[in-house]
Order: sequence, then C-alpha cells, then structure tokens
Amino acid sequence: MFLLDLAAKADRGLVRTTNQDVANSVPELRFISVAGGMGPAQLSDIASRTAAKSLRSVFGSLGGSSGSPPEVKGRLVAGFRCANETIGRHPSAGTDAGLRAAMVAAAFTGDRAVVAAVGDVQCYRLRDGRLESLRTLTEDASDATAEPYTRPSRYLDGRTLLKIHTLICDCKRGDVFLLCSDGLSTTVREPLIVEAIVRSATAVDICDRLVRASWAAGGLDNVAVAVAALRALPAAEN
Repeated sequence: MFLLDLAAKADRGLVRTTNQDVANSVPELRFISVAGGMGPAQLSDIASRTAAKSLRSVFGSLGGSSGSPPEVKGRLVAGFRCANETIGRHPSAGTDAGLRAAMVAAAFTGDRAVVAAVGDVQCYRLRDGRLESLRTLTEDASDATAEPYTRPSRYLDGRTLLKIHTLICDCKRGDVFLLCSDGLSTTVREPLIVEAIVRSATAVDICDRLVRASWAAGGLDNVAVAVAALRALPAAEN
C-alpha cells in the first residue's frame, strides 16, 4: 500500500499579465488535473477554468475514483465530454481561432492510475529515476457515434467529435505522476524535471521547484503543474 501525496500549482510566469492555465488537486477524489486555455486573450482563461470546473464536478458526481479502473476511466471521459459541451456553448467556440482548452487528468484507484488527456498537455511518470511520457502510451477514446469523415478536434472546443486519449497503468510505491501544461514541458529539459522531483520531499515542494525551473528558463509562458507522489505508509500502517 502507499500514501497518495497530491499538490497542484499554476503561475502566470514572468512575462504574461494573466494566467490562462489551471491546476487542481482533489485529495478526496484521488484526482489531479491541469487545463490550459487558448483563443482570444480575454477569453482563454475562461476556457481553462470552465473545462477544469466541469471535469471536477462531473467526475465527482459520478463516483470519482471509487470502483474499477474501467469505471473510473468512463467517469473521466464523461467529464471531458461535459467540459467540451460547456465550452461549446460560448459564442466564440467551435472554430480554430475561437475559445478552446487543452486538459489532462489522472485519478488513482487501488494500484492503478487512470489518465485522460486532450490537446498539448503532458503526463509523466517518474519510476526508479526514469521519466516517461505517458501520452505516448494512451489510447484514443473518441466518440465513435459522431458523424463519419469528420476530423476529430484536438481541443475542448465544442465540436462533436472530440479526440480523448486515455490510459490505465500500474502504480507502485515511489512513483511520481506529473501533469503539466506546455509552459513546463516545452521550456524545461527533462533532466531538470527529474532533478526537481527527486530533490523534493513533498508534492508541494515538487510543484514549487518546477515553477521556479520554468522561471529560470525565461518564464515566457503560463505554467501549471499537478503532482501525485506515491509515498510509503508510516511504519504502523504498513
């Protein structure tokens, strides 16, 4: 068994005046998420906050991380579809230049992690000192009932066919799962991400170090990080 240490942090960076990224950790749901907004500058923060709020609400109302991994996966997918529909009600949504968001979430049940993602967000797992991108392992969970020959949307933007990627993977004590926006993944090299994780005692420390690493890389973009660290239980509980 292990103790799930969760934390999340979003920062506007050193250049931008607003923050279009959102990070959440919800211990009672054993759940973390990161969302990044895109589109017109005055609207992109609305997209990310709408997506994050919709996902958390739907996922929690359906039972959260209780039950089997496939059941948890279904709840995450339902939350992503609800977020997509909610964003789609905005007048500027549904076009390449309109309101849209990318989002990634992870939920933990038993000894499994369930990941869902849409858009240019990243999910990593650090295991035994090796950082692995889980996005390369995900499966497409797009809505098969959508009209044929329609190009799936890579973002939450209200379009009918949404390309959702999902993954169920194993967990073990010592693993650290990191979700992040492209403000981290495209600016901070992976060896520096590993260093920030292994030098930190808690999930909160990891988030703080990663945000500072993005500043050291120039802080040109917003950044959001969410961390789940699988710690050893206190001796009396093992």
